[in-house]
Amino acid sequence: MDHNLFINCGGSKITVDGNEYEEDLATEGPSFFFASSQKWAYSSTGVFMGNRNANYKANNTFSLNLTGADFYKTARLAPSSLKYYGLCLRRGSYNVRLHFAEIMFSDDQTFSSLGKRIFDVSIQGNTVLKDFNIAEEAKAVGVGLIKDFNDTLVNGSTLEIHLYWTGKGTTAVPDRDFDVRTGLSVGAIVGIVAASCVFLVLILGVLRMKGYLGGKDPEDKGGF
Repeated sequence: MDHNLFINCGGSKITVDGNEYEEDLATEGPSFFFASSQKWAYSSTGVFMGNRNANYKANNTFSLNLTGADFYKTARLAPSSLKYYGLCLRRGSYNVRLHFAEIMFSDDQTFSSLGKRIFDVSIQGNTVLKDFNIAEEAKAVGVGLIKDFNDTLVNGSTLEIHLYWTGKGTTAVPDRDFDVRTGLSVGAIVGIVAASCVFLVLILGVLRMKGYLGGKDPEDKGGF
């Protein structure tokens, strides 16, 4: 059984500091399970709302000048839940090192700056990072960040690392389907129209209850 494991999430096989990192190149979307040579596996669930063409892998668009920067050139994405499993490990205590970098959202005034990634991380069912925001923690986007969790106990032969969205922040930047005549996105137009219809129905309902549209008999004011 193996007693160490290195995975380059969303990227190709690389060697850093003498350690060979397994490639992780699957491109399948929601509700997907992948196992690699009985050494590790991952599962991904969820759908990126507002982004029909969302990718489940990301490529770094920022210029990084860091030791081991290959870690941060690619990443695996999941809108709701992403679990990695280390398989066939020896029973004992492990040191878990997670590498993070915000390579999806920018910090400028462009459309890609609208997102904010916030998620939790648990190891072996225990929450180790709560409301974790990579960019805030690293003080910038496109900057590598390392989190170490020592003395992680594996009682059987499986190590589970779970990254999951808890309803805070955004899971993806929405599609930019703009109407050239108004400058509004198609989704925004549909939402505005739907909200206007609901508001109109509500107003008509109130007016009818008040008796202005014949829904209620006028009060008998008495005669002279």
